[in-house]
Amino acid sequence: LHGLNRAGSTCRLLESERPLADCYYRNAEQAESYYLDTTGSFEEYLEGLGKSIRLRIYNRRKLLNSLGEVKYERLSTDNLDELFEALNYLHEMRWESPVFAHNRLEFNQCVASLFAEKNQLAFSQLSVDGVPVSIQYNFVAKEREYNIQGGFNEGFHRNLSPGYLHFGYAVEQAFSGTTVAYDFLVGKGKHSQYKANLTKTSLTVVDIQIIRPWIHRMLYRLYDRFRVV
Repeated sequence: LHGLNRAGSTCRLLESERPLADCYYRNAEQAESYYLDTTGSFEEYLEGLGKSIRLRIYNRRKLLNSLGEVKYERLSTDNLDELFEALNYLHEMRWESPVFAHNRLEFNQCVASLFAEKNQLAFSQLSVDGVPVSIQYNFVAKEREYNIQGGFNEGFHRNLSPGYLHFGYAVEQAFSGTTVAYDFLVGKGKHSQYKANLTKTSLTVVDIQIIRPWIHRMLYRLYDRFRVV
């Protein structure tokens, strides 16, 4: 069972009732999923940030604007092939490989098309003089925006992070609209857990395995007993 809320009713039921007899229940993985309440004001949010993070996501807009015509926009979702190509291009610049390829690309294009039909797909782009420097692939559902994936030009400017600046624009838009939360989801950055710098609000999610064969139960019990947590 993947991505269960650690404090949710399903997880509590599994831990307390153990509905399947003669099984070993184990937490296979655990992580923090970060989200931001956007029902207040963007200005108050900025005030609550540390100085260095506020500089990265907002104050350095002045420097960004000095480099050319800056444009933040939600993109049309009519051509998903072009959108995923742009996302893969920027991701590959930083990670040396596309984020979506082959089956993963086909799957995400299929899911994205379903969200687009319901007007719940949000591709946004930050560009300078018409050249994209950052792109985000998000879903919007039940008044929450979910940041699925992003890509940006890490070498654009040594004193700027297009990725952080893009989050600043996206979060500001979330505060100004009907969105009640911007969800950064689970996952880390290339160098650090940047999401913890953008918000202090999170929930713990777990992957629970329910193991039935006796030999597997024994092996996993031994493994969990001696593994470093």
